Amino acid sequence: MMDGTSPAGTFPVRTLLRAWFSEHLSPHQGAELAKRYDPLCADFAESFEHTVEDIVANRHAELIPTLETGRGETPNCSSPSAKLSGMGSVNPVTLFFCTFQITVQKRNTISWGDAFVYEGGAFRLMGFGAWPFWAWKNGTEGAAAKRGSFGTPAILIHRVAPIYPPDARANNLEGVVVLHLFLDERRVNRTGFQFLRCTLRRISTPAALTHLPADAILFVPSRRL
Repeated sequence: MMDGTSPAGTFPVRTLLRAWFSEHLSPHQGAELAKRYDPLCADFAESFEHTVEDIVANRHAELIPTLETGRGETPNCSSPSAKLSGMGSVNPVTLFFCTFQITVQKRNTISWGDAFVYEGGAFRLMGFGAWPFWAWKNGTEGAAAKRGSFGTPAILIHRVAPIYPPDARANNLEGVVVLHLFLDERRVNRTGFQFLRCTLRRISTPAALTHLPADAILFVPSRRL
């Protein structure tokens, strides 16, 4: 069980975690951290439930979790909206990082990872992403996708084949071509279906391959249901 809920008949999770937060983080902030934890847990439970329902409804989909040792309490990167709290544990905390990979027809589609601890006989959510929620200031720790994380894979509908210059082919010349891909146009057809047009811009090319085209591709974007 990887959650923050409490099955009927077992000890209350809030009481468990209030004591855990007091012991491992701050004796004076245990109740406050437990209170802050409640909506995070609710978000995770709702999102995960929607995700599992969508996977079950799609007989070609699978959810593959991979559990590994956590990455510590101190983030080594952050987004502009996330602010470090400076809070750390006073007693050692064993964190785990679980990656969730969704496949559809054996193709990888969407993946994400969350931080957990093992307490009271279960893995319990401790943060969205690689680090625990207390590493961030209240309100900047992120959230789970409200409607779940299931999505359909992108579908390629048009491809521009690269041209191998005859001189380069004759001389067995090859090299790395660096391209930037820009999502520069969104199209909607008469049925209301959306497409994305991507323009490829060549950044660097070996001299022998300068005639390679930098064109565009058109595809149906990956989307969440």
